[in-house]
Amino acid sequence: MKKTTSSANTPMIQKIVRRIAFDIGSGMTKMEVADELYYNVMDDDTNNQIKMEKHIVTMDPMIAQRVVGLKGDLQDSNTKEFTVQIQNKLSNALSELLLTAVNYESPIDGVDNVPDENFYITSCGIATQAFRESLNGENVMKKLRSKFNSTLEIIPQAEEARIGFLATIATVNNNNIDDEDNGDIYKNSVLFDQGGGSMQICCVQEDYRIPIQQPITYEGSLGFYKLIAAFAKIKEIDVNPTTIASSQDSSGFYPITSKEYMSFSNWVDNELQKDGIESGDNVVESIQNRFKNNENVRCLGIAGVFLIFPTITNNNVITLKELDEAIEKRINRTYDEILNENPILLNTSNDNSAITTPSSDRSKKDSSKQHLEQEQEEQELVPRFVPWQFVVPLIYVSRLFHFFGIEKIELVKSTLTRGLLEEVDNKLYWPDDNNNLLMRKDEMLKLLQSAKQSSY
Repeated sequence: MKKTTSSANTPMIQKIVRRIAFDIGSGMTKMEVADELYYNVMDDDTNNQIKMEKHIVTMDPMIAQRVVGLKGDLQDSNTKEFTVQIQNKLSNALSELLLTAVNYESPIDGVDNVPDENFYITSCGIATQAFRESLNGENVMKKLRSKFNSTLEIIPQAEEARIGFLATIATVNNNNIDDEDNGDIYKNSVLFDQGGGSMQICCVQEDYRIPIQQPITYEGSLGFYKLIAAFAKIKEIDVNPTTIASSQDSSGFYPITSKEYMSFSNWVDNELQKDGIESGDNVVESIQNRFKNNENVRCLGIAGVFLIFPTITNNNVITLKELDEAIEKRINRTYDEILNENPILLNTSNDNSAITTPSSDRSKKDSSKQHLEQEQEEQELVPRFVPWQFVVPLIYVSRLFHFFGIEKIELVKSTLTRGLLEEVDNKLYWPDDNNNLLMRKDEMLKLLQSAKQSSY
């Protein structure tokens, strides 16, 4: 790993606080890390002063997330409670992610030389829709808090939207949400956060104040699992939404007829109306007016399901016109016809977003030229996206555009965890005055070793 080197005049790091943030979603648990570096510096009066610098640690997503199907577990449960199996899987995922974060080698020069007694670890996390729905969610969360000495909270949907909004603003504003020169970025931004169990749209009040506390929030129920289930019902096929969400099986999905397209569109419109009523008076109208009255407004979308949109436009901005044209070209087409007409949907490169079929014995294979050529040929036949994503998200987002008066959406790679790392002064998530939650690195490693040996 390439280090960020320092000059001879750079003061020595005296202490580090590594903050680890978790987003426990309906299908995926994600992690992000920030290091606070504390230096002793001399001022003009030769007095020691403490200087702090914050660095977001960039990690490969493959090591910073784990698949934990909480929503699917709930749907398969007759009691609407998390099973012991999924509780163990989540516990193991958090343990693995924490260990990865604690041992992660920082690219900042000098960090790895700080002794463990001056290297502190603290963590927090938020759980969203699956935990909100689970009857034993709070009991499970209580056990996880105790096991990992972490501030873990089940948050309401409005808070999920607020955290997501802060995260996205930080991302598009070069990780700085307090820059007064960019104050209008708050008023000129609307967040569209699409999850597996829910969906949120969020923007600030006209008379907003920083820190953002009570933004305008549309609390939607249309997570992509619900979208899949509704579409499957229209197609009259029996599928498990949580299974089909990550499956390459296209049976029964295509072709989508014009009648099925209209039925699904009407269903989405009705659900958007109902969720608008549930969200409260004037919420829908306020968001619609934001797009109608502000030509500078940006709709910022965060969600993995949006990764298919750049295959339509070759960039991270997609318009309503482009969406509707793409839908028209994919209606009444078979699965093979869609792939043949849209070769970009096939994995013909080493794209990290590609969905590949894992092989249990891949590590045992040799790296001969013949084998590499064979693997490349096989890889070209693997779609980069699962079949339901070819059309269903496009129809859904098109209807949402029509409903709110959105002309285009800009895709942003951001996560709720980034929002948590921007909320370090929020004592709900980071009660650093509680010394029991701020552990030395060596103490945290012992805790994780103990957690690994104990059953959930």
